[in-house]
Amino acid sequence: MNLETLPSFNILTTGKDGVQIATVSDRDWASFVNTIVEAGHKEWYTMDIARTLYNKTGKGYFPQGVTVGKLIVVREGAKSNLTLLAHEYGHALGHEHTHAVNPDIMNPVDWMRHSDQHNLQDKFRKNFPDYTKTFISAQQNHLIVGTAIAGLGWLYFSS
Repeated sequence: MNLETLPSFNILTTGKDGVQIATVSDRDWASFVNTIVEAGHKEWYTMDIARTLYNKTGKGYFPQGVTVGKLIVVREGAKSNLTLLAHEYGHALGHEHTHAVNPDIMNPVDWMRHSDQHNLQDKFRKNFPDYTKTFISAQQNHLIVGTAIAGLGWLYFSS
């Protein structure tokens, strides 16, 4: 299955070095991953139990992106996930997955990415400056929510 032939395939941006970022719908993405895994491509995080759990409940681990040459493709719902995009950009730069217990950004599991020994997030931001300006980081999101709650509290208690 070629991602570029999927109806939802959409190129979002091209980096300074020619690497492109594209999305596909969550439905097309799940179909793509299930097809390549059923064709024999398996890694520990795509074993039958993990796929079955995700396919039945939408919960658990399921791959969120892939890099083929200079094309990064992620599911639509992950298009602003900086750690995922930096991880996929690492593949475009030639980096491979780390060992399963290594907490580096090149770990295949998102929640295991706690360090960035190759500075891939900074490299990603520099290569895609306009695109990353559209991101709201988790830290900024907490600040926005916290400010809104504080403002509502102030309005409520000051009246």
